[in-house]
Amino acid sequence: MFDVKRGIANSMHEMMKTQSFTEITVSALIKYAGISRSTFYRYFEDKYDVMTYFYRVEVDEMLEEMEDWTSGLIGIFNFIQYRRDFFNQVLNMTGPYAFVTFLYDYSFAFYSKRFLMHYQKESLSIMDKYVIDYVCAGSVELVKKWAKSDYKESAETMANLTYSLLPQSIKTIFED
Repeated sequence: MFDVKRGIANSMHEMMKTQSFTEITVSALIKYAGISRSTFYRYFEDKYDVMTYFYRVEVDEMLEEMEDWTSGLIGIFNFIQYRRDFFNQVLNMTGPYAFVTFLYDYSFAFYSKRFLMHYQKESLSIMDKYVIDYVCAGSVELVKKWAKSDYKESAETMANLTYSLLPQSIKTIFED
């Protein structure tokens, strides 16, 4: 069965190989995807929603199948490198719908959930929030710099570097 949401997201990715994200309109996207406007709006609010869905669905699947933290990171960095047409554009976006804001929020929610489960807490302390904030902000900047270097280092090198920079309180949450 055809997954309409994924089809729309893949259409956006294909369009971004030849057009900038700012040039892509919902009208152009629905034409490219071969769907109606009502179908588009049944699944997405706008093109920014498609942009974040594209990342979220792929990474969520990788994280669910993750055997260990390092292999999970390698998978994420490989995904970013493989989809460089997409990431080269969205990592430079600014404004209220900036992809880096989504990436930070997505990462913060992921780390917070794992942290609370691992340490069997109901809520994060102020220190916990700052540690997770520090990790997420640093990770986003690391990915941006990696993209700006034209992915000079391998995905494996980036994964190992990222893991080595994590504070022990964060590394521990992935040892379950």
